[in-house]
Parts: sequence; structure tokens; C-alpha cells
Amino acid sequence: MTRISKIAPGVGEPPQPRDVDEDTTCTYHVIEAEDGAKLVHLTVSGRKFMKSMQFDADGAGRLVEIFGDASVLERLTLSWDRIDADGFERLLVCLLDLSGAYTGINRLMHLHGPDGGRDVEAFLKVGDGLGADSLERVIVQAKHWPRQGVNASQIADLVHSKMPLWEGEPVRRLIIATSGSFTQDGVRWTETHNRGPYRPTIVLWSSSELEGMLRRWPTLAAEFGLTTSAPP
Repeated sequence: MTRISKIAPGVGEPPQPRDVDEDTTCTYHVIEAEDGAKLVHLTVSGRKFMKSMQFDADGAGRLVEIFGDASVLERLTLSWDRIDADGFERLLVCLLDLSGAYTGINRLMHLHGPDGGRDVEAFLKVGDGLGADSLERVIVQAKHWPRQGVNASQIADLVHSKMPLWEGEPVRRLIIATSGSFTQDGVRWTETHNRGPYRPTIVLWSSSELEGMLRRWPTLAAEFGLTTSAPP
């Protein structure tokens, strides 16, 4: 995809605002690069963030369709095979950032490195509305397994074998995010763990949950090349 560093005067349609959600506004502008290729410069802004990106004609056309027809979001088809493990981890970082609920988001080490299984560290902002705000440490374990379910023994191994290797302040929440699914015994093990007096609280993000999140930010799905077709 062609990228340009300076925005030239726009050609085609003027900037078009589209409401993505209650607090977020998307503005796109058709521009022309030096080689004559038409690109769409897209800006997504909210109360506490602003992100810009550029797309070629194919990607831009898909985005315009998404913003022009809200029902497309319900039929949006994503292909997890279009990203690798590193891309999946970067996608999770973006989702944490866009949520506005986390700070100090940090990719700890290289994938599959000797880091005790940690992929992403973040701090969840917790407040009671009375000024007693705090930060809770969160670890996100990324498993890019589109065709494999995460089972109970794998979740238990994370909690019992790898948690003791995690240095620093206590981990209050462990998010296990997968581009696939969780087995029934994995879900049951997690529910039993969370009902007991154990730390950390475990949160499961399957591909279904992640796709629901990406429907809030369809530009992110397009940016990572996950968007395919929306069946009629």
C-alpha cells in the first residue's frame, strides 16, 4: 500500500464525518499521492485519543461501505488467518488502547521469549467515583490459534506454572485472548477458579468476543487486513 507523509489538497469528495459510536467521530478525505494513486486519509478521534491512517482504493472502498451502512457491521466477516502471532498481539494492544480503560500498555518481550508466557502488560484504571482511584495490573496472554481451542490444562498451566515467574506487583487480572475458542472444560475451569478466593481473576476473550469489539472500531479490523466480505 502506498503511504504519503504529507497530506496534499484533497480530490473527489470533501471530508465526510461518520459517527462510529457515541464518543467517536471518523472523518475521511480522498487524496492523491505523488504517483497518482488515490488514497483515503482517515482520522478517528474521541475525547481522549486521535488516530490517523491511510488506505488504498480497495481498503478505502470497504471502509466507506462499513460507515455508510451500519447493518454491514452485523454481517462483517473477519479472517484471522490474515495476521500472524505478532500481528494478533499488536491488535490486542490497539484494543486495550482504544478502550480508554487501560494505561501503561506494554509489550513485554518478543513472542515465545523467556518471559514466563507474558505477552502484554497493562494497568486497568479503577475508580469508585469518590476519588479513590487506583491501577490494577493486568497481563494479557495472546494465543493466535484460529483452529484450536484453549483447554483447561493450558489455562491451569498459565495460572499455576507461569504466574510464579511473573515479577513485579501482583497481577489482579489475567486476560487470555485467542483468535480461536475455549473448550467447555476450559470455560468450566475458569468459572470455578473465579468463584474461589484466588488471584488473578481470569477473563476469556475468544474470537467471538474480539469480533464484537472490532465491530465498535471497524477501521482497526481493516487496518490489520482482517476484513473480508459481508455476506448478504
